[in-house]
Amino acid sequence: MGFSKLLKPRILGLLFLTIFSSGCFLQTAVHNLGLNSVQPITEETPINKDILVSLDNTPVDGTTTLTHSVQVISDTAQYFIYKYGDASTIDCEDMTDYSAANSISSTLSIIVGSYVGNTALCVLGLDSGGNKQNPKTAAKHVWNQSWSPFVYIEKPGQGLVQTTTANLNIHAPAEWTEVYITDVPGCGSGGSWQSIAAQISVTLAPDGTTKVADKYVMFRKAGGVTSACYSDSISVAALVTIGTCSGNVNTDSPIGEFIDSGGSSADYSDGESCSVTITGGPKIFTFDLLDTEDGYDFVSIYKDSTALPANKLEEVSGNIAPSPVNSTSNTNIIKFESDGSVTAPGYKVSWVSTSIAGSSSIKIAGGAATAATRNVTLDIVHIGQFTQMYITNDSSCSTGGSWENIAASKPWQLTSGNGLKEVFIKFRDPVNVESSCESDSIILYDGPPAMATLTGAPINNSGDDELNVTVGGTDIVAYKFKVGLTSSIVCTDPSGYSAEVSISSPIDSSLLSYSTVSLTLCVLGVNPIGISQDISTPTVHTWMRNVPFMVQFQSSGEMIAEGATSVTFRVVSDANALTPITVSYDVYGDFVASEGYTSGTVTILAGQNYADITLPITSNPVASTDKRISVGISDLTVPHRMGLISTSSVMVIDGQRAAMGVTDIGYYSSCAILANGKLVCRDSVGGARESTYRFVEGFQEHVAGTTFKSIIVDQSHKCALSTADELYCWGWGFDGQLGINNTNDQLYPQKMTGFTWKKVVSSMTWNTMCGIDSADDLYCWGDADYSYGALGTGSATDHRVPTLVDSPNKYHSVFMAEYSVCAIQMTTNELKCWGANSNNRLGDGTTTDRPTPVVVDPGVGYSFIDFTWFYTQGITTNGDWKHWGNKIYDGGFSINTTPYTIDSTRDYTMLASADTLACGLSNGDLYCIGSDYYNLMGFGTYFSTPTLMDSTDKYTVIKAGNRGFICGITTTSKLKCFGPGLTVSSSARAMAFIPHLPTVWDADTFTKLIKVNGGLCAVTTAGLPKCFFANKINSGLDTRETWNTRLIESTLKIKKVSNQYLIAENDKMYAWGRNVEGDYSFDARSNPYNIEKTQTIKTFTERSGYGVAFCYITTSDKLFCKGTNPGNGTSNSDTMVAIDAASSYTMVAPGSEFTCGVTTTGDLKCWGYNADGQLGLGTTTDQLTPQLVGTGFSKVSAMSSHACALKTTGELYCWGKSTWGIGNGTTQASTPQQINAGDLFTDIAVSTTMCAIRSDNGRVMCWGAGPSIGDGTASGRAVPTLVNDTGAYTKLYVATPNGAAFCGITGTNLKCWGGYRFPRFYSPTTVFTGGVRDVSIGSPNMIVGTSGQLYISDYMAYAPFTSQGYPKFELLQGLVDRTPPVAP
Repeated sequence: MGFSKLLKPRILGLLFLTIFSSGCFLQTAVHNLGLNSVQPITEETPINKDILVSLDNTPVDGTTTLTHSVQVISDTAQYFIYKYGDASTIDCEDMTDYSAANSISSTLSIIVGSYVGNTALCVLGLDSGGNKQNPKTAAKHVWNQSWSPFVYIEKPGQGLVQTTTANLNIHAPAEWTEVYITDVPGCGSGGSWQSIAAQISVTLAPDGTTKVADKYVMFRKAGGVTSACYSDSISVAALVTIGTCSGNVNTDSPIGEFIDSGGSSADYSDGESCSVTITGGPKIFTFDLLDTEDGYDFVSIYKDSTALPANKLEEVSGNIAPSPVNSTSNTNIIKFESDGSVTAPGYKVSWVSTSIAGSSSIKIAGGAATAATRNVTLDIVHIGQFTQMYITNDSSCSTGGSWENIAASKPWQLTSGNGLKEVFIKFRDPVNVESSCESDSIILYDGPPAMATLTGAPINNSGDDELNVTVGGTDIVAYKFKVGLTSSIVCTDPSGYSAEVSISSPIDSSLLSYSTVSLTLCVLGVNPIGISQDISTPTVHTWMRNVPFMVQFQSSGEMIAEGATSVTFRVVSDANALTPITVSYDVYGDFVASEGYTSGTVTILAGQNYADITLPITSNPVASTDKRISVGISDLTVPHRMGLISTSSVMVIDGQRAAMGVTDIGYYSSCAILANGKLVCRDSVGGARESTYRFVEGFQEHVAGTTFKSIIVDQSHKCALSTADELYCWGWGFDGQLGINNTNDQLYPQKMTGFTWKKVVSSMTWNTMCGIDSADDLYCWGDADYSYGALGTGSATDHRVPTLVDSPNKYHSVFMAEYSVCAIQMTTNELKCWGANSNNRLGDGTTTDRPTPVVVDPGVGYSFIDFTWFYTQGITTNGDWKHWGNKIYDGGFSINTTPYTIDSTRDYTMLASADTLACGLSNGDLYCIGSDYYNLMGFGTYFSTPTLMDSTDKYTVIKAGNRGFICGITTTSKLKCFGPGLTVSSSARAMAFIPHLPTVWDADTFTKLIKVNGGLCAVTTAGLPKCFFANKINSGLDTRETWNTRLIESTLKIKKVSNQYLIAENDKMYAWGRNVEGDYSFDARSNPYNIEKTQTIKTFTERSGYGVAFCYITTSDKLFCKGTNPGNGTSNSDTMVAIDAASSYTMVAPGSEFTCGVTTTGDLKCWGYNADGQLGLGTTTDQLTPQLVGTGFSKVSAMSSHACALKTTGELYCWGKSTWGIGNGTTQASTPQQINAGDLFTDIAVSTTMCAIRSDNGRVMCWGAGPSIGDGTASGRAVPTLVNDTGAYTKLYVATPNGAAFCGITGTNLKCWGGYRFPRFYSPTTVFTGGVRDVSIGSPNMIVGTSGQLYISDYMAYAPFTSQGYPKFELLQGLVDRTPPVAP
């Protein structure tokens, strides 16, 4: 047999066997045990005349057996050597050709078929010293023998050749002189006599079905006597190589290989699925290479003709090749499948038919994969005329062994040490022709049997959503597992187990798909050399899973009229309670105090799934603000869990003031159109982007006297279309996006003159707009630099006014999203698109951005287009649903480069496109395609055929919310929502909490859906909007908070403000703005809520930037800080900690990673980072607690790496390091240096520029970086310089967080100077009159008036002052306390 088994080691090191045998040695030598050396036996070897040997059981005349065993007998010899040959030529006294030494107890096995006629055997004895018997007395035996001829094709036992030309090897006694070769059985015909030769080339004629070729041979002597007919057979087949992965390939070749598509030099591809079907009888499969993504990309071998789980013989992934797979089936399938991510080098699976494989072989321990002991048995199989075998640990079969008579089995001791052991064997025939080398391997592990142990396995009645089980055990390094219903799982069945997992990773499978049921976990441990726990004795753990009920509020936000008898909050569980569930709740909100509400409990009774919390409502005849009642679940009976909607709120509407409905809401929620047509906006308040909808009442009217019908955009700039079809825009204008022929920012709506519009659209994310005017002409304007050609004119220059696109064509519809635009022509309904083309969103067959319109889907008319970033959808004029871009509905992540018909069997009227779902309305029925990772919809992970989602309701409108959720309003005015995007988490647990099929989302009735950033707003039949967002649903906040769009005053009065915190007149500290929920963008803001319930606060200070620090001083003068180097002896604290508890403070000033403060006794103390001497201590050593700098101080201010302070007597001192100078002509000092000696000062404010107020005349002096000096120039100053204003100032403020501007109070006016954006203001300029309590300069700019009211300027990035001059500060309305309860 010409095939050696190809084995892939399962461990890195190979430990080969050393095999000992008592067979014949090939060299003439003696192993002298005393000398530990090998000495040749020669003529010169000393003679011991006392040595004699004799022979027993010698061959007799006429012997025809091929081998014979002879016993050597002696009382004087310990070893013997021998030789045999033709009796006429052999010389026993000649020392050449003798064998190696053998123990006298050994049996001498000789091949007697090597010679014909008289044969002689010579045996000579040796003593333990290596002395030889006198050769003249050697034992000699002569006999006459005869033997029969034999033949074989190629090598003995070879099962296959790949060509039809082969060598016929002939062995016969010398009296046979001619040979007759034929393909006919019995040698009766088909051949001719020819002279005999040792090797004759022949042509093979294999059978067409079996692929086997036979040769028949007869011999003839000189006298004409003929022999019997002899024969040999061999299979003929070429090696078949399959190296592609496309569909299924059929073959009947008995030998072949299946190689991955990447070949030997590259990885396979994502998303492959291919197979090869092999017929032609039983086979052996060998994994010559295996390296795939473990647990995701699989190579499988099946029996029979179908790849069914029941037919699976092997399934593997990773890089550990299994043992050869033996199949007794006549048909087999090899299959490969890869998922959509991560590739690897691949695989190579070879096969050979058992009819040609393994004719001669060796098996260790019956072919077992592993052994637990070194003592094993070798099973030996051979065919042909073999008489001897050679066993070794050498893979070449050339050294390390000895020839011995063939045996069917042989006891063997494997070498010590765990690991892979390999044994090699070859055979030879009577004339010493050798077979190929065969082998077998086994993994030795003589440690304890693999047995996994489990820690953290669930106990009975556990309600855990997922497992968290640690696997261990003696010598266990990995494991395989499966989990399932106890009623159906079989742990002793090897199918269904996972790939091997390191014990460093716990078992964390989700259990959400199981309810109250008995579950079983099956685990197989794996030891260091890859041996798995015996499948018959797996580790098994069984428990009863008792899923706790999820309890939450039925809805999260409602409205109720003041004076209603009561309000009811319904608490629901996800199933009827088995036992009573006690629900504890807290009541809070600004309506609570007047009603005297208290916390309480309700009980969901056994057999029911809800309980009601009823609270009374009283009427207040006085006109006032709307007020809120909120209820929060604070505790539940164990083991039940709280659902996503853990709080619920009701807005109690003031009965004396009417609410107004809305008809439209801006995408970024900062503007709305009321039912009476008024345009109201909250500008910066409530956020330009991703608003949390907490400023539900803070709207102010724009363009009084004009009515509006739609909001086009409300981001960095805003536009609204009036009922007279005129467009008004305001906000940022630097790209010409306002369309008013300039790039100026506008604080108030500006009417675009010369146009009336049928439709206007915006990119929403940038500064490009398009519209169709009353003459059906298409125009675009705004940004050209970053719009990817969305202007449609081919120009790279911003358009400051509407510019005609694709004239003279007329259009009736235009659609825009991000930077892509599509429009539909008036008469032909031809679709043209332009702009950004990533993900093939334009559908023109390319990903090239298009600066001018290109025809899409030529010859097809369109009526509707819907964009997402990843794909585009459209409806044709005949109602077909089409799709292009990313295929969200298949697992291959492929792309439709041009419009692809999703469905032409129905007439569609509306589409809604989300990240993972795409839906359409046909005759009111809702159909969807998309992806469903956890198959919670029940349609499969991906579903590409439009599937009816709701068989009970028909719909009038559908909209897609953020990520992957869809909502619709039914013909009965119900609001239904569904989809995985209703939670921001992609975990199985989060997914299980939200509806995956259309579900009633709110008890109210609705008429309209409006898409907003992050979610949707649904307008009730009363005109009131209810808005909901994926991120709020996930975090358990109010998900359907109602906008109350009435214009009311603020009730929260303020003493001090910043863009993160404020202090109210009641000395409570509130978080708001960019501090909400850890969001550091002021765009995502919330109404204030009290964050410090145990302290009342006098003042606070913060420094944003590197080394964020925040400190406050309580009304009892105690200092608390958090951030880097807070001052409590640690380098960081995420929570407020008490600082220098023995001291009382009046002022604190954080810099970059350092802080300074002044105590009530006038001590100046500093602490933190000190590399530049900024602590003023005369050193550069950091200090983690406050250190005394000096006494007699009243004020301190710090920034970056420097600080300044005022003495109680008015002297000014500065220290640290500033590139622009600290005020005395130098840039650095490690101790306080007096500035402008002789001048006294009353206030100080420090940034990269430093300013102070002189006490003699109230004039301001500044020094440091320009242009914030205020002296009318942009230059920096090294020493204090008077600002360009003679007014007397009483207070200074510095910008937060950038420090690029200053403001000061002079009389009742606030004047400011400096700034980031051009033009900068180099002299103090009045920006506010009427009295000021506090100022916060930054993003945005805010002023607290003398009555505690808050004024706010328009949001202009980091520019406190704009190119239009100083912004007008407007009174902020709707600022109220929205403090929730402490989270349970």
